[in-house]
Amino acid sequence: MKYADFVKRLSEETHLDKDVVRVLLDKLPNVLMEMNVGEKVRTPLGTFFCEERPPKKVQLPSGEWSQAKKLRRVRIRPSARMQEEIK
Repeated sequence: MKYADFVKRLSEETHLDKDVVRVLLDKLPNVLMEMNVGEKVRTPLGTFFCEERPPKKVQLPSGEWSQAKKLRRVRIRPSARMQEEIK
């Protein structure tokens, strides 16, 4: 599914204007990144949680080693509605 089709489908399901849906999807990452490390929020999509990845050693394509920076990231654990058993 393409992004335009996704926006159109959400617009039809929610009876919201396509521009409103686009703004909502555009702002969602900003709002999620405001969470503190360890904080969780449950949604129909699943549970979004904020975690901190410690710095780690990584090997570059050239073969030399470098230090990857510490990251704060938001991840999602999909809800049961977002998972389907493959038969």
